[in-house]
Amino acid sequence: VGVIGEAKIDASGTAGGGAILIGGDYQGKNPEVQNAKATFVGKNAEINADATEKGDGGRLIVWSDEATRVYGSISAQGGALGGDGGFVETSGHYLDVEGISVNAGSAYGKGGVWLLDPFNVTVGLAQGLLDGFTPNFIADVINSTVSTTAINTALDSGINVLIQTGAGQSANLGDVNVNADIKKTAGSDATLTLSAHNDVNINSSINSTFGKLNLTVISDSDLGGAGVTNINSDINTNGGGLTATG
Repeated sequence: VGVIGEAKIDASGTAGGGAILIGGDYQGKNPEVQNAKATFVGKNAEINADATEKGDGGRLIVWSDEATRVYGSISAQGGALGGDGGFVETSGHYLDVEGISVNAGSAYGKGGVWLLDPFNVTVGLAQGLLDGFTPNFIADVINSTVSTTAINTALDSGINVLIQTGAGQSANLGDVNVNADIKKTAGSDATLTLSAHNDVNINSSINSTFGKLNLTVISDSDLGGAGVTNINSDINTNGGGLTATG
């Protein structure tokens, strides 16, 4: 599935955003919706499911079974007069969201949720966008990298970020690795959840200097007895809650 060029998909409504399913439904688990093998959303594409007046943001899914690349703008905002932010999922066994713009916030309600669900994933420095315009449906690698810039921007907007992994293949066991600093410096309270099928390794700091950052860390999410939580750097939630299991 390709959403390319200046494509615009809009399911916004005055009383609430609608639902947009691109390449599949939630985590690819809905048998009523055919899953794409690969999905590409280009740099200039816009996908909106906003509440434009009073209501909740919509439900927006971008999925594929293999390679998902999302470089464009995705929005599921709560209404300007009231309402909560919506739900956004960008997932695939290989995931590239370099340069993505996600807005599921709310001016007067609760922030929405952004779910990222690949195999192994590293939260690190931006890798450098090679080409956000030409459709690419090939999974170059299985290990995915999500830039701290995208995560920090979402948290600063009051969006709750959920990064989780499933069971990978061979050496790709479903780890979450934090290898660059995550910093919340603006906006309302937000929650960051790191949930791994296998290990969670926090090798760089996670901190907030503005608003509470609630942090939940879960290794061995399938309770198979093979996941470990390793916290090797500083955490400062600025008054937010901290839960770590494994």
